[in-house]
Amino acid sequence: MEKKFTLDELRKVINVLEQNEINYYVFGGFALEAISKIKREHGDLDLIVNIKDKDILTDTLHDKKYEQTKFGRLIIYKKEEQGLIYKIGTLWMKNFKNFYKIRGNRAEDKISKEVFDTPNYVNIEGINFRIMPFEWFSLYENITHHREEKDAYHKRAIQIVLPSCKEVEILKQRPIKRLKSDPYYED
Repeated sequence: MEKKFTLDELRKVINVLEQNEINYYVFGGFALEAISKIKREHGDLDLIVNIKDKDILTDTLHDKKYEQTKFGRLIIYKKEEQGLIYKIGTLWMKNFKNFYKIRGNRAEDKISKEVFDTPNYVNIEGINFRIMPFEWFSLYENITHHREEKDAYHKRAIQIVLPSCKEVEILKQRPIKRLKSDPYYED
């Protein structure tokens, strides 16, 4: 089976998120494509989802034949259909008084709520969706494996995003293995 996330499947998932009023942000490949306008194939869909929407996300994706699996602290939703494997990876966002904490498998970021004040909506072939704030996008692109990828795709996205960024105050970032257990994120 081929691992590929099609535009048709993206449209279906975004419709589910919007119809169920799930607080989400797309990041990774689809966000990069929307910003850079450079088309490419995608192996998955990367989402940041508010932790309070975890159950409804799981239930609605289950209705669409997605099964939930765990990879460390990361939850992956996966389905097989017509010879393709569709995969959705999630980071969880938790609301605090002055910041959001975004947690993945290896790291967490605490980011000022100001960064999330204005949602960034983008469009790929008639599919409108919300992407992560430009400030977090620029941080993400500069601290992940994409930093080593010096291709036109990532360079173009960074060139577009950086002039739009406000000053970013990253309150904390550290390896997850040093994090204390947080029952809010546990099953």
